[in-house]
Amino acid sequence: MPKFSKDGKRPDLDGLIESVADRGGLFTTAEAEKFNVSRRLLSHHTDSGRLVRIARGIYRPKAFPTHKHEDLIARALSVGEGSVVAGPSALDVYLPGRLSSNKVYVRRGPGERQLRMPKEYKATTAVLDYRDQDNTIWDGVPVENAEDAFYTTSELNLLDTDQTIRIIDKAKEQGLIPKHEGDIASPAARLKEMVHGASTPK
Repeated sequence: MPKFSKDGKRPDLDGLIESVADRGGLFTTAEAEKFNVSRRLLSHHTDSGRLVRIARGIYRPKAFPTHKHEDLIARALSVGEGSVVAGPSALDVYLPGRLSSNKVYVRRGPGERQLRMPKEYKATTAVLDYRDQDNTIWDGVPVENAEDAFYTTSELNLLDTDQTIRIIDKAKEQGLIPKHEGDIASPAARLKEMVHGASTPK
């Protein structure tokens, strides 16, 4: 196995792994290239047992335990650089068990380079257009910040009135969105009002 990449630079697998440790150690072949780790080297370390192939083009060090949100992280990575879990899928990271959906929503990142999504994700992943907004890492998952996740969910019109009230009340309890006085009739309007001016979760 060559110790250097084609351009003569030494591969830095340890540096790559350290750079993605906050999201369960998952990384893409595109990210590996930035650390001079070739596809051939990835295959070598997969065969040797150092890496685990999660899906096409997505890997994790075997030494890292399986992240409880590994599927969400992998789907975001599969869409392309800078993509994040969005809308109701992000809310399920912030407020586990409060919202279920038969699709995982991912918002594209700003980069022009997008990946070919693995076929096992295509049928159950909804990809949303890029939006210039602040994102964050929450519980190891790249997600829209809380207020944008609420706003996206309201745009998708996926909540009925009862769900809206329950989720808003729980989010207020946890400080994800600010407390407001008064009632708003429309669930979508109420969500937009509740998230207006909210701060990014710490």
